[in-house]
Amino acid sequence: MKKLLRQFYAQGHPIANRFTEFKADLFAQGTTPAITMNSAVTTGISITGATTTGLLISGAAAGSAILVSGTSSQALYIQGTCVTGILFGGTVTTGIDFTSTTIAPDSSRTNSLIAVGDRLGEKTLTMAAAASQNLDPIQINLNIAGANPSSTSTINCIYQNITHDTTAMANLRLKCADWNIAVAKNVQDVYVYQGEIDFSGTTTASGEVAVMGLVLDSGTATTCNSWRVLNCTLRGTAAPADAHGIMINAEDGLTVSDGIRLMGTGMTCAIRIGDGSYGQSPVNFVGFPEAATGPVSAAGGTTHSGTVVKIACKVGSATYYMLASTTIS
Repeated sequence: MKKLLRQFYAQGHPIANRFTEFKADLFAQGTTPAITMNSAVTTGISITGATTTGLLISGAAAGSAILVSGTSSQALYIQGTCVTGILFGGTVTTGIDFTSTTIAPDSSRTNSLIAVGDRLGEKTLTMAAAASQNLDPIQINLNIAGANPSSTSTINCIYQNITHDTTAMANLRLKCADWNIAVAKNVQDVYVYQGEIDFSGTTTASGEVAVMGLVLDSGTATTCNSWRVLNCTLRGTAAPADAHGIMINAEDGLTVSDGIRLMGTGMTCAIRIGDGSYGQSPVNFVGFPEAATGPVSAAGGTTHSGTVVKIACKVGSATYYMLASTTIS
């Protein structure tokens, strides 16, 4: 490296030519890694001007394209107007890998592997009173091509997993994701999560189609006082009159067999009203439209005839029955 630097300063060529020749000499040595920082540095790589591509790693494979092994305040620092901060070209197995890093939890949640804003302070986004303003800070957009795999295969845009199997920790809470939106000014819509599947053309899905698939496996020896696949809580005192915990809307033109389907012979009650002790029970079990509207008939009747069935219902700890028949007179 010292020899190359001496050559750089000793050349009588213009500065631009010197950089070109210096780069060719540096990266022609066949060394791996291409750039190595193995001592304490304040700023490993600093790009401070207007940049089209801050860092380009392309071409032949390198053991370590950039290796920073010492103590660094900023291993890679890019400042200024930058169209692409880091651009990976060629075949990439793992673009950014934190497997060998050491990161420790703390009480203030200041440690993170990737941060766009953090727990201690937001990243301010300034909207303009102009045309449509949109932003997706993290974008993944894949198009599937090629041939049908010879066996079942899966493409996940994001894969997350937490394993807890070493030490019992009664005070530990585990979440793959923790999403929150805080609203204090007028907006149009607010969604913590919006998922959508759109089919077009003549398409066959041989398995299952679901916007969200949830599984809760209890194993064989799990103890828990609150066990739910989906937990929905409505909170506050300012909810509008037309508010719903869960809304299912089958739009005009669509025919579905069931709005809600409940399955399982081990299910004691398909629907339980109230908590485990039947406290906090709603005022009404169900709400129907006026007579002669939808499923409600205006015709009266007091006597069951034809085929009569009874439907078991639990009221408190006792079992009662509702009668239903094919004919009422």
